[in-house]
Amino acid sequence: MFDCNQRMLVLLIIINCIIIIIIVVVVVVVVAAVIIIIIIIIIIIIIIIIIIIIIIIIIIIIIIIIIIIIVFIIIVVVVVIIIIIIIIIIIIIIIIIIIIIIIITRIV
Repeated sequence: MFDCNQRMLVLLIIINCIIIIIIVVVVVVVVAAVIIIIIIIIIIIIIIIIIIIIIIIIIIIIIIIIIIIIVFIIIVVVVVIIIIIIIIIIIIIIIIIIIIIIIITRIV
């Protein structure tokens, strides 16, 4: 059988193996945790970038809609002003024609 020194040697080898296994498991768990944390951080950064891009696109669309509405309002106002000016000119011409007709009929 084994003497005392050999038993202690076997016991030390077993303890060393257990310690090495524990260290390897701890290292693997720590590395896995770090990798998972890095992946989660990358996913969060990607989500934040996507949200920022979506917000920028929405702001651009809102600005374009506002510009289109302003241009439409300006066009409508200009068209209405032009129509009012044309109506005023037509009324003035009709009044002038009526005055001329009245003057001509008075003379004759």
